[in-house]
Amino acid sequence: MYIRQHHHRKSMVCMCSFPYNSSTIVWFKENGGRYSRTYKSWYLSWNKENVAKLNREFPEAIFEKRSKTSEKPNPKRRAYLTQLQEVNVFRNKLLAQNYSASSIRTYTHLINRFVEFVGSANFNQEDLTKYLVKCRKELFSASTMRQITSAVKLFANLMSIKDIDVSKISYPRKSNPLPKVLSVEDVRKILDEITNLKHKAIIATLYSTGIRRGEILRLKVPDIDGNRNTIRINNSKGNKDRIVPLSDMLKRVLREYYIKYQPKEYLFEGAKGGIYSAASISQIIAKAAFRAKLKIRVSAHMFRHSFATHLMEQGVNLRVIQEMLGHKSSRTTEIYTKVSSSTLAKVPNPLDSLFVDTNDRIPF
Repeated sequence: MYIRQHHHRKSMVCMCSFPYNSSTIVWFKENGGRYSRTYKSWYLSWNKENVAKLNREFPEAIFEKRSKTSEKPNPKRRAYLTQLQEVNVFRNKLLAQNYSASSIRTYTHLINRFVEFVGSANFNQEDLTKYLVKCRKELFSASTMRQITSAVKLFANLMSIKDIDVSKISYPRKSNPLPKVLSVEDVRKILDEITNLKHKAIIATLYSTGIRRGEILRLKVPDIDGNRNTIRINNSKGNKDRIVPLSDMLKRVLREYYIKYQPKEYLFEGAKGGIYSAASISQIIAKAAFRAKLKIRVSAHMFRHSFATHLMEQGVNLRVIQEMLGHKSSRTTEIYTKVSSSTLAKVPNPLDSLFVDTNDRIPF
């Protein structure tokens, strides 16, 4: 972030330039910041309190105070603004190539962090290796490190970086953790602990359809087709649309919810309208799981895993589950066979075969 003292609208302000970052924007809104369309920057009043806040929140930011005397251009400022411009060009190229909004946010954020580390928009293989080592030391997950590598390869391709051969960039080794799944009883306990109708409708929709958290936030009222008993998911991961079934029970819950709350645009809206908060969904689930006395950390994505696993245990065809989840490859869906209790229960156990007639007593 680059912060400069600037005279704006008859007062002195901290004019802050940074690549698009939703969490940073939220911070400015919560701290009384305003956006200048002219300078395409967020700003706060220039005073000791705000300067101290910015220093605490953004310790790596470059500050420049206004001076009446002529000074040479700040080389740090020039370098930072060049990096900022390169990242913005990258973002526009992603837009032009029809990447989804979530992909653009993710790739732009990752590239911004990487460019800040390198100190330049031009880099080589060694720079990437050093950055991945840093991420590893900071205990980044394997999937995040692979995502960073994908972002860097895409940036090098679109921005035509000459100092790096994209074909020689290898991905970090992939980890293969099994999905964490809730039992049917645990799902029932969580729903029983939720008394707010909107919150109950959100959790019921997550479990009944297996959609992602970001997808439920973008659901709009017309996407629910009560006549055909379907829900349309638009622009999901990979810019794909899909249809999932609307169960009779979920249909009743959503009808009751709609009558009470009357959402205008999005199916689930915030208190002041507009799109619902992703953090609020996480809080709803965490509080309900705590009240249900579950000893595991429950996330929104666990309902997606549980949906797929429970369908598999009920004998639903793997191909059907793949389509409902929106998986491109059946290999992605096959992972649920590894956690399906019905699949595991069919496997004979060698210990049981040693003692056939034991009359329900332990034979040793």
